[in-house]
Amino acid sequence: MEFILEEGKHLHDECSTLILPGLSIGNVGQLAMDLLVSSMGAERIGYLDDPFVLPCVGNDAYGPVPRGDLALPLEAYDSPSNALTIVQQRSPVVKGMMVEFAKNLADFAAASGKKHIIVLSSLDSGRRQKIEISSGLQMYYLSSANADGTDGDCEKLGWKKLQEYNPAQRRWKYLSSLAEGNVMQEDSLSFEDELVDEDYYPSLPFAALFSCCKAKGLKVTCILCYCSEGDNIPESFQLAEAACKLLGLNTTKFQGIAVNPDLKARVLNLLASTAWSIWKARNSSVFQGVPVDPLHSIRQAVHLVDKVARGCPSQTRSRAPFDGRPARLSPWRPPSSWLHLNVDGLSLQDGRFAGCGGIACDVRGRILGGFGLALRGGSPLVAEAEAIQTGIRWALSQGWNQVVVFSDCLGLVSSIVEINPMVHWEIQVVAEDIRVILSQEPTVRISFIPRKENAFVHRLATVGLRQGG
Repeated sequence: MEFILEEGKHLHDECSTLILPGLSIGNVGQLAMDLLVSSMGAERIGYLDDPFVLPCVGNDAYGPVPRGDLALPLEAYDSPSNALTIVQQRSPVVKGMMVEFAKNLADFAAASGKKHIIVLSSLDSGRRQKIEISSGLQMYYLSSANADGTDGDCEKLGWKKLQEYNPAQRRWKYLSSLAEGNVMQEDSLSFEDELVDEDYYPSLPFAALFSCCKAKGLKVTCILCYCSEGDNIPESFQLAEAACKLLGLNTTKFQGIAVNPDLKARVLNLLASTAWSIWKARNSSVFQGVPVDPLHSIRQAVHLVDKVARGCPSQTRSRAPFDGRPARLSPWRPPSSWLHLNVDGLSLQDGRFAGCGGIACDVRGRILGGFGLALRGGSPLVAEAEAIQTGIRWALSQGWNQVVVFSDCLGLVSSIVEINPMVHWEIQVVAEDIRVILSQEPTVRISFIPRKENAFVHRLATVGLRQGG
C-alpha cells in the first residue's frame, strides 16, 4: 500500500487516532465516515493506493456543487483540532484478499504513528439472537484492551461487548494466526470446512481489520450496530456520534451529529399523528362516504407543528415517550360480569415475522373463543400493540360488551391509558386508534396481567406467527 500526499499537504503528528470503515451491510460505516468528514471540516491530505481495492472514481464527494475534484477509492482526511485522521473507503476489496488489505492498512497506521484505531461497521440484523424493546439503537463493541475483547471505557458508555467474539473459536484463532504470520499448512486445510453460524462474525471485514491492527500492537476498537439493507442514515448518525463519545469529543459542535432526543420524539410523534389523521380520513371516505377535506388534514398538521414548536422542556420531561421501561399502573378489577380477553404479540428475526393471539373467557373460566393471526411484521412493541388493537376489534365483532382486554406489556398498557400519553412514535398510530375505540366503547377496557398468567395466549401468538412464516 502506497500513501500519496496531495500537493502542499502534510501529515499532522497530533492526529494520533485513525477512524476507518469496515465495509458491511447497509454501508453504514462509510456513511458515518462521510458524516465525520463533512461535520468536522476535515481536510483531505492524500490518498492510499492498494492493489487489493477495486478502482473507482467520482466527482467531489462533499461539495453542494461538483467542482471537478476527483474522489478516489481510499482517501485520507486530517482534523488536527480533533486529533483525528479519517480514512474513507469507497470501493470493495478484491474477493479473498481482505486479510492482505487489512495487513497493508495496519502497516500504514503503524508507520504513520497512529496509537488508536477505531473501526465503524454494521452487522446483519437477521443474525441477531436477542431482540430488545428499546427506543434507541444498541451499540456493540470489540476492543483489544483485554484478551476477551472487553473495554471499561466502552462499558461506561452503555455499549455491549460483541458476545460472538471468542478468541479460541477456530475462525477467530485462524484469523489471528494469519495476521501474525504464524499460519500453518494444516491449519489452512482444516479451515476450508463448510462455514457454520459461528463463522459469520470473524468472516466480516471489521474482524480482519481488528486482528491485523491488534497484531501490530495497536489499540483497536470496533464500534458496531445491527441494521438491514435500506435507508440507514439514522444508524450512520449514531455510529459517528458513538465514535465521538468514545474519544471524548463534544458532539454538539458537529453539525448534523447531535440529535436532541426530545425534539426527535416530538417530530416522530407529529409525523405519526399526521399519518393517522390522513388514514382515518381515508377510511371515513371509503367506508362511510364522508367527503375528504384536504384542508382539514392540512390544518391539523399545522396545529401539530405549532404544538411541537411550542413544546417546552417541562412538558417533555413529564411526558417522555414510552421506552420499554416499567411504569406504574393503578390496579383495576373488572366487575364479575365482564368477559376476560387475554392477548399477546410476538416478533422474530428483527420484525420480519410477527403474530398475535387472544383467548376469551367468562367469569367462570369457560373459553368463549380465540384467535391466532399473522401480522405484517414489526418490532416486539408493535406486535404487542397490534395484539391489543386486534383483540378489541375481534371482541366487538363478536357482539360482546363489558370486555376487559389483558396484556402483559405493562409499559404499553400504561401509555395507552394515558399515564404516559406520549407513546413511542413506532406505535403512535395504533395507540391513537385504540384510544378512539375505548372512548367510543365505554364498556371496553384494557388492563395489565403478569406474563406468567398469559403463557397460554403466547402459544396462540406463536401459531399466528407461523401462519405468516
